[in-house]
Amino acid sequence: MLALQEFGITDPSSNFSLCEVSVTDTQTIKQRRLPDQLQNLAERIGLSSRYYLKTNGVTETLVPDELAPELVRESAVHFLQLNAVEVAIQLTLQDFSIFRQIEPTEYIDDLFELKSRYGTPMLEQFAALVNKEMFWVVSEVCSENNPVRRMKIIKQFVKVASKRI
Repeated sequence: MLALQEFGITDPSSNFSLCEVSVTDTQTIKQRRLPDQLQNLAERIGLSSRYYLKTNGVTETLVPDELAPELVRESAVHFLQLNAVEVAIQLTLQDFSIFRQIEPTEYIDDLFELKSRYGTPMLEQFAALVNKEMFWVVSEVCSENNPVRRMKIIKQFVKVASKRI
């Protein structure tokens, strides 16, 4: 296991397991063992979760209950805290994963309102995603009551949009 090497642990990997500890909004700590062959760990983890190596056979919890409020607080991220370039990259990747699946015939069917047997499923899914992103922008801007923070949110969205071009 690479994690054992990183921490300088020389014991056999069969003595350890990878666990995910997550905290809910109600500050309930959940701990579960992950399968040995699990991949894409960075893509799977939520903001309120942590990975830990646990020695097999040890029954104590990995995170004490007193740390739950701190983990919940750390997981609360506001839009202004996010890197505009990273947000632009992630939105672009999400959009492109659907856009690339749109068949050329879907554009024709939609443009001329043709009822083909294939329909326009990916085009509709892409339109729904764009609408969802638009609603997110409107919601973020309109939900902020403070004019200065609202201006900062608009400025952040402009930065994100300029990086997507």
